Amino acid sequence: MGKIALIATYDNAFLGLRYMSSCLKQAGHECVLITFKNQYDFINPGATPGLPDPVLGGPTGVTPHELDLLVDLLRELKVDYVGLSVISHYIQVSQLVTQHLRKVAPDIPLIWGGIDVTMHPEQAIGYADICVLGEAERTIVELVETLDAGRSLEGVRGVWFRNEQGEVVRNPLAPTIDNLDELPFPDWDFSNYYSITSNRLIRNRLTPDGFITPWRRIVLTSRGCPFTCSYCFHGSESVKNNEGFDERVRRRSVENVIAEMKWLRDTTPGLQHFAFNDEVFTLMPQWIAEWSERYAQELSGLEFSYYTYPKTTKKPFLDSLIKAGLQDVVIGIQSGSDRLNREDYARPTTKKDALAACTLINSYGLEYHIDMLGDSPFETEQDYRESVDLLLRLPRPYNVIGVYKLHFYRNYGHTIHAEKKGIELVQVNENTWLAPYKPEYTFWEAVYYLAAIGYFTAEGMAPFMDCPYLREHAEALTELSEALKRHQYIFTESCEKKRKDRYLSELERDLSKMRGSRPVAAWIALKDRLSGDGGWIRTRQYRKSTQRVFGGASSAAGGVHTSDIEANLKLIQELAGVSDACIQHLRNSPELRAHPVGLMQLADSFHKHAYVEVGDRLMLKNDYMRMLEEDLGRLRGSRPVKWWIKYKNRREGNWLQLQPEKVDWASNMPDLRLSPTRLYAHTNRP
Repeated sequence: MGKIALIATYDNAFLGLRYMSSCLKQAGHECVLITFKNQYDFINPGATPGLPDPVLGGPTGVTPHELDLLVDLLRELKVDYVGLSVISHYIQVSQLVTQHLRKVAPDIPLIWGGIDVTMHPEQAIGYADICVLGEAERTIVELVETLDAGRSLEGVRGVWFRNEQGEVVRNPLAPTIDNLDELPFPDWDFSNYYSITSNRLIRNRLTPDGFITPWRRIVLTSRGCPFTCSYCFHGSESVKNNEGFDERVRRRSVENVIAEMKWLRDTTPGLQHFAFNDEVFTLMPQWIAEWSERYAQELSGLEFSYYTYPKTTKKPFLDSLIKAGLQDVVIGIQSGSDRLNREDYARPTTKKDALAACTLINSYGLEYHIDMLGDSPFETEQDYRESVDLLLRLPRPYNVIGVYKLHFYRNYGHTIHAEKKGIELVQVNENTWLAPYKPEYTFWEAVYYLAAIGYFTAEGMAPFMDCPYLREHAEALTELSEALKRHQYIFTESCEKKRKDRYLSELERDLSKMRGSRPVAAWIALKDRLSGDGGWIRTRQYRKSTQRVFGGASSAAGGVHTSDIEANLKLIQELAGVSDACIQHLRNSPELRAHPVGLMQLADSFHKHAYVEVGDRLMLKNDYMRMLEEDLGRLRGSRPVKWWIKYKNRREGNWLQLQPEKVDWASNMPDLRLSPTRLYAHTNRP
């Protein structure tokens, strides 16, 4: 039986490869899984020198040492075949790895698969020995068995290859898998998992600097999508014009999904969260109702989140999912412009739909997350303003995951649309293009974040949008938006990005749970007496729920939020920690001087994010957070409390996490905690 290594670039989730690995193992083959570079390395490509892109010559972020680590690992594992999952964003890394392996291990067949290969097989076969197109779980097993037997690959559906004469043989696609329950669960066995990132090899464990962490697992309940957005794979010409692609939404049975999640719970120590990776989770009402009931009965206490679409966010879905323990919803917004969504993105949704969906989610007390598209050559001034209007009207709190740079891929609907409109694009790799950079892209991205994270009215936002001077100095707004993000988010000790307010709520919940437990309360009382000052646990009161009013509220930073320009500029600099140049740009803005409500609301936004009311006093959120963390750490580190937590966890399941995993920041990501938004901000600009 041959041994195959499956490699993903800039991704530690790679659910497709995990399914393939399970199928190969089920058939008796050996398979190892390798993450080559984590997301952090892609977002910070300058962190390492980087080898040149083999197509366009730019840096890849891959170092010679990382290539050597990969080659040494493959030799150590004695693999017979190497498969690379190719994504358009990172095709240059797959090309680089392929070229290097050809030099040092020319006898190992190199297999390419994934979305980019499926979309562009004619380009892919120019690099790989073998290409796998479409759903590959069954194809990869037949492919490896055929190679093991030394037979010809002719007739293996879903495979392209070069025959002995050097001619490309294009086998037809394999049929899609109708019954997804037939597939084994994805492979989460870390005895055969390796990660090469930041110039080091990590064996048999996840690192925290990726989407999948030691306490999070992803689950896929369905394949396919009912929508055909122009910038998405499902709306591409390759899908529309190829009979081999079946884009029906196929869903696993409730029984099968619940069984996988129970298996993950039982085999993943410290598991806290399931993230559903479906294109749109909220489909099929009867399925959602049945699944929610089963989840509440059999998996209560574990959080879950999903991705959805404005038009499929309905009350019956949320009624069921809330009972199951829903914590987070990610909803695709992309733009607040009905014209842009309709004409350029082929999205059958409106601003009214988005506002109604988010309002409904918020009415259940849920935190929700949105994503937006930026750097779009289709957008007009009016489109930008429509998006800002929507961001200001969305109910809070919400989180902007990112304003993602619009990428144009070969044969995608929006790429063809741009060509027809005569829009110039800049090629960044063989199958990917971007719109040429314009300063307005930076300006509006910063405005989007200010509108979403700050506490502005339309009146307060207008001076920022209407100021020609600030458009010329967009770096000032970018600096302010980055400062607001730092105030809003925190990376916990276990490297999890969270809104500070939510993290504080979780700390308060855990401390309250312990204090409400009679044995722990008695232990705290005893320790308080023994400590002499009655202060073994310092947190005596929790936050008050306060609603700040724009203007007129007293400031703990030593002032009053008024229309006084200099007073507000001083307060902004104190709380935001921005540069003198940023403050000077705000001071130089004629619109902000003429309409001081903008600066007043900006100052109030920083104040609201920086301070929290605890009992009868205002505290910096960071100070309050540290106090809670220290109290919880003191309790968790106390032997009697530790025993009690273990006992309660055995009796009640996930009563309380014993001790969050701590991350060595110096070795994992040197400056990420200082700049958490780097995980989501794609800002590779001049």
